[in-house]
Amino acid sequence: MKLKRGAKKLFDFLKNKKAGELISRQEVLGATDWTDVTLRTYISKNKFSHYIVPVNDDMSEFKAVYDGGDLLEDEFGQYFTQKNPAVLILSKDDELEDIDGNIYALDTFIGNGAVGHVWKAKEQKSGEVVALKIANPRQDLIKATAFENVKRRFSREAKNGIGLAHDNIIKIEAYGDYKGFPFLVMPIALSSVGDDIERLSKLPQVMAKEVAISVAKGLVYLHSKKHVHRDVKPDNILVASNRGYVLADLGIVKWSDFSPEVISAGTITNELVQLGSWFYMAPEQLKSPHAATSESDIYAFGVSIYEMLTGSYSTPSDFAAGRIERTKDISDDFFRLILDMTKYDYSERPSSSDVLRKLIAMT
Repeated sequence: MKLKRGAKKLFDFLKNKKAGELISRQEVLGATDWTDVTLRTYISKNKFSHYIVPVNDDMSEFKAVYDGGDLLEDEFGQYFTQKNPAVLILSKDDELEDIDGNIYALDTFIGNGAVGHVWKAKEQKSGEVVALKIANPRQDLIKATAFENVKRRFSREAKNGIGLAHDNIIKIEAYGDYKGFPFLVMPIALSSVGDDIERLSKLPQVMAKEVAISVAKGLVYLHSKKHVHRDVKPDNILVASNRGYVLADLGIVKWSDFSPEVISAGTITNELVQLGSWFYMAPEQLKSPHAATSESDIYAFGVSIYEMLTGSYSTPSDFAAGRIERTKDISDDFFRLILDMTKYDYSERPSSSDVLRKLIAMT
């Protein structure tokens, strides 16, 4: 795509900048020959928010997102010719304030999923080290039209999470909003069960049972409160500092939020499996993203147990047909339970209380 006038001038200007370099408003105006009104219009439409972001409220200064050598003219043009969702760029030492006035300074980037970024942060008054998760949907995965709904659901889940109190559910300690992007604050975790599976290839059955009992207890509590998790998977089962296991990341993203090109049959990737949870979604949830129920959680839990014991996952069609591979590491009791939990007909799946009872009874 051939750039024209101011867009071309901005592109050429940014080609000489480094990622993180500060750029004044006057520099942008001088490089592009735009009026202040034109610049404000482009900012309001997020025309170049993928490439430079304001660092203060009066937008007198910006920060370059990429090294100039990495910029592509065609890609730049595609972003510039459409109205894009706002992009949030965070850096070490950025300060975020929760609704109670507590300030959190970002320290280390931990990771990101389809919906948000997670940082290690420090609360300034107490010095407590926490995990801070902020909604920042990925534009390559989530439809632009779904961004605001995703952020609203994130904010709602953060507020609802404050009222949840159980040893096997992650504790939401605080929440707030930063430049229109909601965030929540949680205790820092040591790792996830997904990390353990990657490290060990698969979990010993005694360890898998311990994890499963913790998850079942958490789901019994959530379901008793009429909450549906919607995204049970090993990456969302965290290892807490006391070595207990907690369910985290109550599902925010829905299957319909993903861009059509991402969920087409030929583009399901391992990355998307982790971000979109496709392999863990119950049949009724795949058909209708709004149909997630407590039974859908049980299905995802069953798939997660299978992955813990085997180090792999199977397709939804294999689970629906009961054709999952039985390995020597899966006991009769565990295998029967997994088959029951992943039945195609959700009415035939056991409740979270039934699952907990059967897990405890296993030898």
